[in-house]
Amino acid sequence: MWNNKPLCVLVDDEDHCLRDLEIAIEKTGLLEIEKKFDDPVEFLLQVKELKSQIIFLDMEMHVQGVDVARRLNNKKIIFVSSYDNRAKESFGVGATYFVSKRASDNILELKNAVETALNELHSENIFITISTASASKHEIKLEDLIIVQANKNIHGTDKEFILKSGKKITAKGIGSLGTVVSNLNGDFVQINNSHIVNINFASKMKTKDLVILDHLNEEGKLIELTVGDSYKDDFFNKKPHFK
Repeated sequence: MWNNKPLCVLVDDEDHCLRDLEIAIEKTGLLEIEKKFDDPVEFLLQVKELKSQIIFLDMEMHVQGVDVARRLNNKKIIFVSSYDNRAKESFGVGATYFVSKRASDNILELKNAVETALNELHSENIFITISTASASKHEIKLEDLIIVQANKNIHGTDKEFILKSGKKITAKGIGSLGTVVSNLNGDFVQINNSHIVNINFASKMKTKDLVILDHLNEEGKLIELTVGDSYKDDFFNKKPHFK
């Protein structure tokens, strides 16, 4: 897993329940709370600006949790309720998990819910969240990521992420390229000691050792990268017709 904890949002119209849930989540050590809302309407107004993929929703609010959930896309929802008999209703709108509000006294129940959500996100591998030098969090869609590279001008555990928009983001303390590639999906492969590439952007081999990426560098030329001998098996397994 990444060194940076995934983000979550809490939505409950009772302040003491928000506090209890916040304490319980901190005890699991699995998530970082991005924001708390005591008004589901305000949450819906801001949801597009939030980076979190995991949302804790109280079911009994002036706008029912299930109604809020129906307006969310591509989020992992963990419903929280005082009433165990509402579990079936929660799954009817695609909730990842249902926990009772007693979960604040049962950390194992809450931890299981969080791990389920994280495992689903990991298996889907649609995004990653990284930290930058300013300690801000960036959520990156994997389909927008072209290259992850080690850069001699930055610290060894930091890596540079290059997006198809041309933007470059330096991720702090993310570890080795081997660690990074193991947390990405099957579209990514390490091709040398300095680069991981998204194979969807690999357009052709210029030579037996040089791959062309369908993306322009800062000079307006297609990116060319060397495929190292010890990485060729993995690369050609992804792109057998390039061999």
